Amino acid sequence: GKSSMFFHMLRQKVGDGNFTKTLQVFNRDNKFKRASFDDIRIAFEEVTEQDFKWFFEQWIDRTGAPEIVLENVKVKSVRDFNSVSFTLKQIQADDVFYLDVPVTIITENGIHTEVVEMNEKEVKYNISVKDTPLKLLIDPQFDLFRKLDPRESPPTFTKAYGAEQTLIILPSEKNRDYQVYKDFSDLWIEGNEDKFTVESQGDIVELPTDKAVTLLGANNKFASIINTAIKEYGSELLKDGVRYGKREITSTDNSFFISIVNPNNMKAVITLLSIGNKDAVEGLNRKLPHYGKYSYLAFSGSEPTNIDKGQWSVNNSPLVKNIDESAANVKVELETRQTLATLRSEERRVGKECRSRWSPYH
Repeated sequence: GKSSMFFHMLRQKVGDGNFTKTLQVFNRDNKFKRASFDDIRIAFEEVTEQDFKWFFEQWIDRTGAPEIVLENVKVKSVRDFNSVSFTLKQIQADDVFYLDVPVTIITENGIHTEVVEMNEKEVKYNISVKDTPLKLLIDPQFDLFRKLDPRESPPTFTKAYGAEQTLIILPSEKNRDYQVYKDFSDLWIEGNEDKFTVESQGDIVELPTDKAVTLLGANNKFASIINTAIKEYGSELLKDGVRYGKREITSTDNSFFISIVNPNNMKAVITLLSIGNKDAVEGLNRKLPHYGKYSYLAFSGSEPTNIDKGQWSVNNSPLVKNIDESAANVKVELETRQTLATLRSEERRVGKECRSRWSPYH
């Protein structure tokens, strides 16, 4: 969590060389001793000859996290350059955090990246690029420890599983598969009945905004909400199945599970489960909790076997601004972050053999 982000931000600030050297110095000076964050700070100051007291106080001793918003994005052409101006604000109730904010501008011919200092609650910036700017991204690789806007991450099943309260909406009792979904629901809530409310779709006029919602059955009267949302990702509910991107999956013998953001509460999710094989009920109850990081799933047969899975793309991040209309279709491929150390193939092989040989499960 925060400790990992703390060291990541330190690495970004001092560079890989100084970061590695500092850890070596820290290890040398504190070997076989009880050490503290102050000792880590002293090692960084020794190697870099910089003052890091404020950095450690801000991220170790202080509680809370910054919350950033992007506003007033404008472009002005000046001779052979394009000036991209924008404003960043910290909107948390606490005092300002001193931040090094990564900024990426996608241009028609490449990617321009800078790190800007933010030492006030509101700062206006200007960055010049020679090529035509298409898209502006703030902290696109999540290098800062900060409070994320819900729109910065895809709607996943984890958000549904972690909800304090969930409304499960069964299809009509006249639906031929009603008992299948009733059986699934009974198993799903077993042992956690206090966290769930189960209702028939005929008893619900509108979906709640203060809890997670699970719709059972592709013919559920609220399924159109799911369909509207997933069309933004190039997918849709079909008359007899679902289409994820270019792949169509029929409902016959197949089950699919979909998660979207509640359109009336971006912090909550709505999920839909369609079961295409009545014998898959127990297997789905057993397997679905292990796929929490995904936004959509498909299973086949009674086992059931997973045949598709994935996360929806993030299309509406408030820290991304399309400067040009064509930018909406631009695929952003940022530079892959390098690891600090890479094991040679022989070392990896020996490591695997050692773990296998000494595994307590063998």
